[in-house]
Amino acid sequence: MINGLCQWKFWINCILSLNADPWKMFDFFWQSCNMARVMAADNNRDSLQEIYKDLRERIDLLLKEIRETLDIDDAYILSLDQDDRPNKEIAKALSMIGSLRKVNLKERMPESFGKLIEGIPVVGNIESFSPEEQKVLRECEVSFLGFMPLTKRESGYTECLVCTSRRKRDWGMEGLSLFMEYGIKVKRLIGQLKTIAQVERDQFLLDNTNDIILAYDNEGIVTYVSSAFERLTPFHASDLVGHSMFEFLRPEDHAKARERLRLLQLGVSMPHEYRIGERWYRFNCHPIIENGRLKETVSIMSDITELKETEHTIRESEEKYRVLAENIRDMVSVWNMDLKPVYINPAVQELLGYTPKDVIETFQDISPLEILAPRSAKVLMDVIDKRMSTDPGPGVPERQDPVELELVRKDGTTVWTETRFSFLRNELGERTGIVAVTRNIDKRLRVFTDPDFILEQARMFLYGNRFMIWTTGMDLIFTYVSPSVKNILEYSQKEYMGMEAGKTMDAVSLTRLSSAFEEGLLYARKKTVDWHTIVEAKYRTKTKRSRKAKIILSLIREGYGGKASGFLGISCFHL
Repeated sequence: MINGLCQWKFWINCILSLNADPWKMFDFFWQSCNMARVMAADNNRDSLQEIYKDLRERIDLLLKEIRETLDIDDAYILSLDQDDRPNKEIAKALSMIGSLRKVNLKERMPESFGKLIEGIPVVGNIESFSPEEQKVLRECEVSFLGFMPLTKRESGYTECLVCTSRRKRDWGMEGLSLFMEYGIKVKRLIGQLKTIAQVERDQFLLDNTNDIILAYDNEGIVTYVSSAFERLTPFHASDLVGHSMFEFLRPEDHAKARERLRLLQLGVSMPHEYRIGERWYRFNCHPIIENGRLKETVSIMSDITELKETEHTIRESEEKYRVLAENIRDMVSVWNMDLKPVYINPAVQELLGYTPKDVIETFQDISPLEILAPRSAKVLMDVIDKRMSTDPGPGVPERQDPVELELVRKDGTTVWTETRFSFLRNELGERTGIVAVTRNIDKRLRVFTDPDFILEQARMFLYGNRFMIWTTGMDLIFTYVSPSVKNILEYSQKEYMGMEAGKTMDAVSLTRLSSAFEEGLLYARKKTVDWHTIVEAKYRTKTKRSRKAKIILSLIREGYGGKASGFLGISCFHL
């Protein structure tokens, strides 16, 4: 068993130098698995704890033998941590005792400490030490002291065998030789003890990780699987070990698996994915080559079912958005931070006359501002600069106020558009691009800037049969009424302006309007207060017909905050 432990010590000690190299990790996991199996089977022992306990007992017996053979009061192992104090965990595991355990050697015995770090034994009676160290030894009631360095790391020796006696001793060459021999034996046992502890931790990692470690030969026959297999799958280890990997794969995956196995025999490794039962697994494989031939393959088998489902959901979402983006009438475009086009949907052809390919290719070499009218180009750059300077950062909703821009079509004509845009970000929250949605509002804008249209709307407003505009002085006598009064109430402008405001209303409507006027007169005295109200009324036409309306009533002031000079009313009649 001891030889088996020493054989694997190298692999365990290499764990600190793996640095997350995946191939070294494969080697380490695989050697750890084998080590655990060898040790568990050795001498019919099924627990590493038993081996660990046995080694501790051997160390205690060896220390007892040292005390008796060398005729000393105490023998123990001193382990120093980074603070040069005894490591409590190791001390407990090795059953260390001794009055020097609480001494900080680096501070209290610097000369001896320096020799120990360099691997030089320190042996002698109290007189052979410096005055400062003699003081420490007297405090500890030690007249003879022997330090034997045992294990070494890059920072220096970390454990040593300590022999102390209250009486002075003279070992001579024979005693020193025995001390050295015992040091070698203790060193071997400590190495085995640490190896067992490390292997136990590694086995715990292998059994409790969410990945499955398995191995199979050059024909695909499984030779080992970690216990995590039974915890993470509905199968038992015996269902897999000794069986071919192909028994667990879908028939449609056999050809791909054979090709992967052929590449592994050539020493070529690459991750591959298979569906086993209802779950998806990714296999990261590492071939073990001996004498130019594939001896065994070690794989880390990771469950990626949730990842596959997420990828499927993302693909479906991307497809839906792609169909949506390519069929909506708004132009959707994506630009990088250098304002070079990355994507543009087919709506660009209807809007500007370019194909998506034209835009992608053309504007790689020229500025996209060329597609904007000069005034709109400046507006866009100002908006982008402002948005970047006030960017709230990732996780905060962006304001997407629309920007009206005049774009130049391929034929040279222009079209007015409304664009909303937001920043694209990477996983670190950094801006990587701009996505813009552009809508054609040319007809809407041109309607409100066309003089003929404006005159037509004004004519309908003043002469139609829906709206009647009127004004009064503060004495409530009409001063103006729009020509539409003829079509609505059948009175001429002159006739209506000679009437009192409520003569063409019923009693209820007249009461409501009178209350509104009284309220308006109160607010008229407050120069800085605006006022308006809505009154429901029922009018009587000249021929005694009834027409319902809503009256929007407000004060007329002489300039902002000036003196009130009358009332403005807009009567909106129901059709």
